[in-house]
Amino acid sequence: MFKKSLHLALPIIILSLGLELIGQSLSYPPSKQEVVIDKYHGHQIADPFRWLEDTESADVQAWMHAQDQFLKNYISDPQQFQRIQSRIEALEKTGTNHSVPQKAGGKYYYNTWPRELRHALLHQRSGLDGVSKVIVDLNKILQQDKLTYNGFSVSPNGKYLALLI
Repeated sequence: MFKKSLHLALPIIILSLGLELIGQSLSYPPSKQEVVIDKYHGHQIADPFRWLEDTESADVQAWMHAQDQFLKNYISDPQQFQRIQSRIEALEKTGTNHSVPQKAGGKYYYNTWPRELRHALLHQRSGLDGVSKVIVDLNKILQQDKLTYNGFSVSPNGKYLALLI
């Protein structure tokens, strides 16, 4: 489980360590930039990394391989791996995380992930200043490790709620 979490969170963790890495000489793989400019609603928007959208191209495959190799080299150092692991553990202890609320039928729905619980709590709140109440405790539903929670969907009128399990 930790390795899967590490794989998903590693880019964020490395960015959050960025200030601590000042002074270390890291040689990142080059990322080419191309001149691509689109015009949207009268504004010119540069998209120098558009070439990365073609994930099947040889250039993108080579770039991904270089990025993977850079990461593997970085975390193969036990000291660096320990720093990343410690940072993940510290971030996990910072408190409760919240999802972006969804408004439906005049009410707001959102998840919280209290650090002391394994799974999310789904809340409902009447209006912006209303009292929040837990309407689904996923810790009671997901007692098997074979099930995961991937979110929820609320009908526009708020009458129906679907859990993505």
